[in-house]
Amino acid sequence: MRGKKTIKLGVDGRILTESGGLKRYAYNLLKGIRESDFIEKIFVFCNGKKPDCMCEDNKVEFVNVIYFKDKHNILWENDFLPFEIKKRKIDIFHNFANWGLPLKKCCKYVLTVHDLIPLKYPEFYRHIDVFPDAWSRMKMDMKNADAIMTDTNYVFNQIVNAYVEYKNKISVIHLGVEDVFKKYEDDDLKEIKEKLGLPEKFILFTGKFDPRKNITVVLKVVNELKKRGWNISLVATGEKEAFEASKVYYDLNKLIGDLSIGDLVHFTGYLADKELAYLYNLAEVVLYPSKEEGFGFPVLEAMACETPIIASDIGSIRELAGDAIAYVNPENADEIVKKMEILLKNGKMRNKYVDIGKKRVKNFKWDKAVEKTLEVYKKLAGYWNA
Repeated sequence: MRGKKTIKLGVDGRILTESGGLKRYAYNLLKGIRESDFIEKIFVFCNGKKPDCMCEDNKVEFVNVIYFKDKHNILWENDFLPFEIKKRKIDIFHNFANWGLPLKKCCKYVLTVHDLIPLKYPEFYRHIDVFPDAWSRMKMDMKNADAIMTDTNYVFNQIVNAYVEYKNKISVIHLGVEDVFKKYEDDDLKEIKEKLGLPEKFILFTGKFDPRKNITVVLKVVNELKKRGWNISLVATGEKEAFEASKVYYDLNKLIGDLSIGDLVHFTGYLADKELAYLYNLAEVVLYPSKEEGFGFPVLEAMACETPIIASDIGSIRELAGDAIAYVNPENADEIVKKMEILLKNGKMRNKYVDIGKKRVKNFKWDKAVEKTLEVYKKLAGYWNA
């Protein structure tokens, strides 16, 4: 494959049918990559469901086969994928979501490792049906990959500390924030306030409701603020259907009832990006007390929308935000309440964080991420020696 002028790229499209940060990552990369003259064709491999965020054209083809709905997708990854990769003479295959590469080598493999949460917090993955466990899958795929991409130096160092032999095949590529996340005029925000019945003043929590995101601490913060006389609500975004059918929903509802804050908590369900951007604009503060992150899109999105942020004091978030946000111990509700009161009272402090954030967020662009991803592909394809 030395000296390739163009390549056929295969990608694992399963993540494009889901929601959340991984889908955002895959979609924005593909949107830029498809414009490159270096890419002859992109084959998006799906397992029973086609992505609704992309369209097929002369550059992009969906390969969708409902293939053996085996418990862990092992047959799909190790029978269907290798066959289709060889059939289409694909040069590079890229998995966007930590694990899922075929065990058999059929071409050059690229793996994006967004975090090592399965290693640091394996308990967060015990409710997920992964064979045999998430960390084992990641170890196999990192070994099998010809190149590894990761979103932050924080995760790069974690990988190297665990497996120094992979150091030379890892590229750190910071991600971006979409143009829709920006400051809006008040007139633009009226419709969403009425549509969602939003409270006058609220804290915004955005993300999934799994234990890692730490929404139980957020609820305790809302309760303590209520005790201290603050008339401020919580608005939480995110998928509702699967959430409402889960034990997590039952537990959170019970906690909300025990704390008597039902009138202060509003779950919006899934929101389109523009609606989410409006909520960032309307929020008094964005609260992001995650226990661990490899990147953290909400931090960039809030900075772009000029909203103050309180977030966990962890390496990945410091790498993104620098001095632009207020940091807290995500396990310490009292510390979060104190920081929250300062931001709610102190306009000068709010403006300081907003001004720093407006400048800092300009460093995170999707076109830069696309350019650096293409450099990884070109290196694997021997493009520089063509």
